[in-house]
Amino acid sequence: MTRPALRSALVGIVGTALAIATLASLPDVGGRLAQGFAGLERVRLAWIGIAAVMFFAMLVAMACAWRVAVSACGSTLTRREACARYGIGSLVNTFAPFRLGDAARVAAFARALDDEDGVWVAGGALGAIEAARVVSVVLLIVIAWSIGAVPLAWLGLASLILAALAGVVRFVAVRRPGGNPRVARLLTAVRELAKAPRDAVRLFAALEIASASRVLAAVSVCLALKVASPVVAGLLLVVALELSGQLQLTPANIGITNGTVAIALTARGIGLDQALTVGFALQAVETLVGIVFGSAGVIALAADSRAAVRRWFPIAVGVAGCVAFVTVASLGVLGDFS
Repeated sequence: MTRPALRSALVGIVGTALAIATLASLPDVGGRLAQGFAGLERVRLAWIGIAAVMFFAMLVAMACAWRVAVSACGSTLTRREACARYGIGSLVNTFAPFRLGDAARVAAFARALDDEDGVWVAGGALGAIEAARVVSVVLLIVIAWSIGAVPLAWLGLASLILAALAGVVRFVAVRRPGGNPRVARLLTAVRELAKAPRDAVRLFAALEIASASRVLAAVSVCLALKVASPVVAGLLLVVALELSGQLQLTPANIGITNGTVAIALTARGIGLDQALTVGFALQAVETLVGIVFGSAGVIALAADSRAAVRRWFPIAVGVAGCVAFVTVASLGVLGDFS
């Protein structure tokens, strides 16, 4: 092992530990994480583990969607490199409000483009991904309505969202960049994906896998906490979280996620205490997975070479996962689980 690689790994590991410690020390965050796993003797821990795996799969699928979008613009990123860059955004979103992680992802993916306007091209890739996600959310609402998870009024909301997206797409399609070349660069991803329907299908498939993974994670948390009708509840939660997640006012959406979950579940007749516990647990698992994934990305990119990414990303995931496990165990002790 070379000295720079060892130094980068140590920096990443220490950074992971400090990041988790900082999250736990924020006002009321440590208590909320602990409360999310309160009553461990009544929690099916295997389902919590499955939820963590599903959240991890969601992040990988989202990273693959980014890879497809930037590859259409000329990038040659591998899947591991895309995961590392996407993970940096997940780590930033954990500690910063207003979805600043998206800006971090744009900057990280822009470095993979051999283009002086790479930031504009990567920003356009983000726009293309967000547009495709709108369609994915609409499909999710339709599925949720078909099994009785959401009322008929939500179909109206889905129609409005789809109509708004159609209007934006039409505006972009007829707009001429004029004398501003950067506007043209911003639309690169959309134009390239339109020329290659196969890539567009791959992008949408990756987003659908991410959406399905998040649903399975939510269902797993509901099963772990013995929520009635876990499939219906999990699908309802993801629809609500996808809509509320567009407005991230706090780091890791703390407070907003819990409130959204509580409102969604109590509307279905689930007790407030159980609804709050589900919200805390769901956010705790997703946040810790995001920290592990993002910290691994930071470590993997520290040496800034493809060989380093291939070597360090899986190792970093394991190390950061161990740190997260120890943190959860510590919170369990400090929270006086009984």
